[in-house]
Amino acid sequence: MSSGREQAISRRVFTSAVFSAATFGLAGCLKGDGTQLSIYNSRPNPVTIHIEVSHIDPEPKQQVFTDDPSIPPNETQEYESLFEESGTKRIIVETEDGQQAQYEWGATPDSQSGYLTVRIEEDAIEFSLSIG
Repeated sequence: MSSGREQAISRRVFTSAVFSAATFGLAGCLKGDGTQLSIYNSRPNPVTIHIEVSHIDPEPKQQVFTDDPSIPPNETQEYESLFEESGTKRIIVETEDGQQAQYEWGATPDSQSGYLTVRIEEDAIEFSLSIG
């Protein structure tokens, strides 16, 4: 029969291991593994947009992604694995009501370096880089 001390140590080791595994697992979920582009609709109504992402540097320019999603109010559309090549990218976002904006950023294929966030407002389209 084992002593209470041996059971306590085993329980402590087990609890520590479970807590560590849960922490690392949750950290992986929170950092958004794989996300390269996130688009948030802050308007009170659904919005349909046209998105074009192009690789512009190094030359030659080439389109790497296009989509026409309809995004519900206060919802986010996320994209993973849009491109595999690092370099300067240009995104053009246009809403169905004619609002248009573009943004250029130095992008890498891994989410460790961050991802681009686009926010659709009533009177503007805003861009920001989120560190992953």
